[in-house]
Amino acid sequence: MCNWMDRELSRDGKGTAHKKAPLKTGPEEHAGSKDVHISERRRNPQLDFIVHRKRQVRKARRKEAELIERYRGWLSKQKRRLPVARHGKLECDGIEKGRGNLIEAKSEASREKIRMAVGQVLDYAFNLEKKLGKLNMAILIPKKPQKDLVQWLDSLKISVVWEDNRAFLDNANGRFT
Repeated sequence: MCNWMDRELSRDGKGTAHKKAPLKTGPEEHAGSKDVHISERRRNPQLDFIVHRKRQVRKARRKEAELIERYRGWLSKQKRRLPVARHGKLECDGIEKGRGNLIEAKSEASREKIRMAVGQVLDYAFNLEKKLGKLNMAILIPKKPQKDLVQWLDSLKISVVWEDNRAFLDNANGRFT
């Protein structure tokens, strides 16, 4: 069936078959590339989906809320506050108006959670900028993420704040700690 469809699609409507240009996949396709490999499509984990049960979601939210509270406590000892900011139905995890710091927290330092946080913090910053001005964005997570994630976030001008032995550290020269 597939072969028949390919033949039919390659005709011009008058019954004349046309040859398709070959797909280039030779070494010239990879010139200068060391870590990137182009190949035929196989399973794409980004297109797969994961089902999270209500119990898992509640546990993640609880861990996230506990992390935010510990961070708020850390800031409180420095006489700093971290309220939330709302824009319509959007609500960020924390904003420090005096320093212009915008925080989005996640329960894990996994790539999946950090990617989700990136979208959220960019959305909040865009929507809050009109009222609060340019904001310093950061993602709050329980531990320091992998080096490549930190580099990616740096390129997006998003900092990272993580917990380390009941203290909080950041990669922004202390701006968030």
